Amino acid sequence: MRFNFLLMVIIFQGFIIAQEIEDVSISENQIEHTPPNGWDLNFGIGGPRGYYLLGLAKDIPLGDHLALTVTGGLGLQTIATGLLYASNYRSDGFLISLTGGYDLLIGVDFIPQLCISYQTRLQERLFLTLGVGVAVSRYKESYGWETTILPYPTITLNFIE
Repeated sequence: MRFNFLLMVIIFQGFIIAQEIEDVSISENQIEHTPPNGWDLNFGIGGPRGYYLLGLAKDIPLGDHLALTVTGGLGLQTIATGLLYASNYRSDGFLISLTGGYDLLIGVDFIPQLCISYQTRLQERLFLTLGVGVAVSRYKESYGWETTILPYPTITLNFIE
């Protein structure tokens, strides 16, 4: 009789602990909204984290959907930083970014960029991002500074670490 009572107490206690663990676990929805902890490798035309062909980016979370992004790459923005809003970081969703950077290779001055795109998950860590962006390029000519507004499509593959 004592053994049965002891066994029932252990099972009941295990059930209570399991319920408590389930309540504090992170839901799939919370994971989708959390910025990645690692680096992103981006390949394509433009992109939500910078205007380049090949880039490496790091998102520093500022909230559930907002992050400070720091990036470097080969393209119009060699180094850049800015703000990135993502409806879902690790799933399908919209990305809106405002970044600014410099092209250290050809000497273009500060380049602000606004990008609105949609990302689709292809694999667990691979995303396809499609959208539109606009950058403002300012560069020095022999007669003075020239400013150009560059609208562009964004088509990138993003590998999230």
